[in-house]
Amino acid sequence: MIRRIAVHRVWNVRERSCRDMQVVEVDAATHCVERVYPLVEEIRNTEWWGGLMIVSPVLPLLPEAEEDFQAYTRRMNVPEGEDEAREYAFYVVGFRLADSCFGAASRMTRV
Repeated sequence: MIRRIAVHRVWNVRERSCRDMQVVEVDAATHCVERVYPLVEEIRNTEWWGGLMIVSPVLPLLPEAEEDFQAYTRRMNVPEGEDEAREYAFYVVGFRLADSCFGAASRMTRV
């Protein structure tokens, strides 16, 4: 079964790209990301989570309290040999979109 989640922003670690208003499809059995695409219309059975989701083949680094998003992305890289690995989605709780930074109590949860 595929789980479809819409968020304000998706950062793909492998591509080093950030995109707004995206849908992330995750396989509920394997937890692997199947597809990421723009949210252009309401799609049946889509959950709205808002905020930030990180798509990565490795566990993302923990953000520092009040860390700016740009500073965080400079620290986070895909280790050599992980280029072809499956990607997973990590939802960031406590990310402040307006300031584009992590809050003091930010944490990540694998989807």
